[in-house]
Amino acid sequence: MLLSIRTRILLLLILLLFFPLLVYRLALDFNRQLLEQQIIQQSQTVQNLALILENRPDLWSMQIFQGNPTRQLHHLDLSRSTLWIVNQQGNTTYVIGRLAPQQEQTRFSEAPFEWIGKTTIRLIHNLFPHTLPYLIPFESDPEQSLIRQVLQGATAQRFRFDDQGRPISLMSATPLYLHNQFQGGIVLEQRVDSLFGPRLKRFYHIVGIGTLVILLLISAFGFYAITLSNRIRRLQQDVAHAFDPKRHRLQNFSDTQTPLWQQDEVDQLRHQIHELLQALRHYETYLRQLPKALRHELHNPLNRLHLSLQRLKQTGALTPYLDQAQRGVEQLQYILNALSEAGSIEQSIEQTRPHPYRLDEMLRAYFHAQQERYGPRLQIHMNESNAIWVCGDGFLLEQALDKLIENAMDFSQDGTVTVTLSANREAAIIEVSNPGQLPQALNAEQIFNGMTSLRSPAQENRRPHLGLGLYIARLITEFHHGQIIAQQVEDQVIFQITLPRCRPEDAS
Repeated sequence: MLLSIRTRILLLLILLLFFPLLVYRLALDFNRQLLEQQIIQQSQTVQNLALILENRPDLWSMQIFQGNPTRQLHHLDLSRSTLWIVNQQGNTTYVIGRLAPQQEQTRFSEAPFEWIGKTTIRLIHNLFPHTLPYLIPFESDPEQSLIRQVLQGATAQRFRFDDQGRPISLMSATPLYLHNQFQGGIVLEQRVDSLFGPRLKRFYHIVGIGTLVILLLISAFGFYAITLSNRIRRLQQDVAHAFDPKRHRLQNFSDTQTPLWQQDEVDQLRHQIHELLQALRHYETYLRQLPKALRHELHNPLNRLHLSLQRLKQTGALTPYLDQAQRGVEQLQYILNALSEAGSIEQSIEQTRPHPYRLDEMLRAYFHAQQERYGPRLQIHMNESNAIWVCGDGFLLEQALDKLIENAMDFSQDGTVTVTLSANREAAIIEVSNPGQLPQALNAEQIFNGMTSLRSPAQENRRPHLGLGLYIARLITEFHHGQIIAQQVEDQVIFQITLPRCRPEDAS
């Protein structure tokens, strides 16, 4: 069975929901530990009181007279507990203290975290009822059972319960002796809320903080997981629709719109898929245009050869028709050389390792040679006198500039081609401009695809052209991690190459 990422995340969230159940179990264990400690402590307290009465009855009488009969037991609060003494017949002969009624706390009288913790414990208890493990068994008449056990000479403890079975108070009793003579017993009764209240409040406070943290973490995790799952699903759908099987064409695939500092692995994957599909789309366009371009370019030289051979056969004259045939062969040779050049440059780019070099020095030597070749038709402006370092390969960049300058010369007719070098702190900029107009049928990106020719039929007849020059210039610019664009500025067509600068010590 194949589990999707969303299913796995939902299963993980369900597992995380069991954490509050563990908290509830911890609360039960903690409550049991509190009961054990308080039961033991109250049993020791009543035994200490019995020893005071047995050994120092005068001290007990004096403390009663002063209004503080439990001065030696500071933890005993007689405002929420009672002491009573029973005689040998089980009758109560003395009572001190009082059991104040429990004050009902409202939502606003409790601390926020305490209320959250208590609500969490109650909610889980309602979902999964569980009886608290009281160590002392439930009895319908705990008071009489306690007195009977004390009169038998044993220390005993009982809980007093309300009508709903909830403990109200804890009673602890021990035998009372005077001069080694059994006199009865002493009973200490304390309210449960006074016994466990302070510690339970701290416990509820901790549970409340933990519950809030858990809810925030689960909510954040759930939101992020659902968002991540939706993004992956959208990416899957976009990839599935990126290819049209009926038309055998690549469809549009949107790149990530997230800022760079916010991108994660999914955004990077989308961007890489977008770049891959863009490369495939360019290659698809190249393959689709290749038969048409070759048929168009091969038509003229083959037609010239065919006519020359036909006329040669008909007339027997050699000179004019052999010249035309030779011209057709030269055109075919040029086409084959152009295809071979494009393939060799792609292979050279793959095998060449980028290295830092002085762009300004390389261009000075290159522009000097081009100036001698084209004469006054080529205007060169070096606007930067400082050293400019870029990473790439100078010989490849010369080939890219050859294509741009040749392209500008072909389209400028008798106009002037201007080449400009400038630089800023981050990049070097090379511009090749010529008078003319960009074709309206193609956008600024399509003209850099392979097999895209911008020439008119008259220009094609002068020399065959496969539309690979700007494609080669784009490949070389991308090898330098740069960018090449074409733009129309008034009556000038400008091809701009932007190359990022680097330090001389950079190796790549």
